[in-house]
Amino acid sequence: MKRVLDKLRFVRIFPKISVFVKIDPEYKWCLNAANNLVNKEVLEPRYGAYYQTSFHKAYDGISERSAIHISFGSSRTGSYISFECTPHKLTDTEWNSVREILTKLFGGPEVVAEEFLLSEVELAVDIPYPMKDFIFLVPKFRSQNLEFYKRGTLEIGSKKGNRWIRIYNKKMQLQKVKGLVVPDPLTRIEYVRRRLKISLASCLSIPNPFNEIIVVPRNKIGEIQKMNPTDIGLSSFAKEISKGVTGHSAYWHLEDADMRKCIVKLIRPYALNLAGSTVSWNDWLVPELNNLKDKFKPNAKKK
Repeated sequence: MKRVLDKLRFVRIFPKISVFVKIDPEYKWCLNAANNLVNKEVLEPRYGAYYQTSFHKAYDGISERSAIHISFGSSRTGSYISFECTPHKLTDTEWNSVREILTKLFGGPEVVAEEFLLSEVELAVDIPYPMKDFIFLVPKFRSQNLEFYKRGTLEIGSKKGNRWIRIYNKKMQLQKVKGLVVPDPLTRIEYVRRRLKISLASCLSIPNPFNEIIVVPRNKIGEIQKMNPTDIGLSSFAKEISKGVTGHSAYWHLEDADMRKCIVKLIRPYALNLAGSTVSWNDWLVPELNNLKDKFKPNAKKK
């Protein structure tokens, strides 16, 4: 299994100065700079009015296409600028292009690290097996979205909340959307953390989220049931699974909380170890964050 520090979203808020000055001068300067880059065909505008619009730039990427997104908007409390990127997908040359854009917009990439707050982080883990071979459940989340389940995507939790999970057939996505040839099966689990409001330097405080997700090989459910033939909750759970119901649905169809706790206790020993150990999480996260900080370090001074 492979962990990935995926998409990041940084946000800077510009509070209203007064009832007479509704738009912050610095915000306006940055927006003008973005429009200048549109005129120079560096950025493409997406949508919106002049003071509420979005810009993007697409890149070929290391193995698949990616893009950066810069949004300007406002609310009752003031204006904001957001910067969205997936650094690990870009080549060094492409990231240097991003650094040049951030320099022209904000004065340097370090401004994003120092003055913007990390608002959203996508942490992912890739499993080299087909999605259909597993059942997925997250006891701390109740809601799920099955709209795209038949097409290989399961969403658990609410997109409007502070955290939600997306599980999908990564091989299918890379082949159909990206046009890449992927010979082996691949399932991706993405854990999205929103409304973090932390600095880049504080990212080490992000806890390992994958211990909340229980992923069990589908063929293990029958074995567990044979070892616990008198457990009524497990029998009901396994019956639902055999009908093609998702593991998360089968879990929450059990109205009794004690039965649900028993299900977790019985199946967790057979679950994949997505979280790993505390040591392995830190051993992975620290180098990832150090590499990320390097990407936002100040530009070298010209002699």
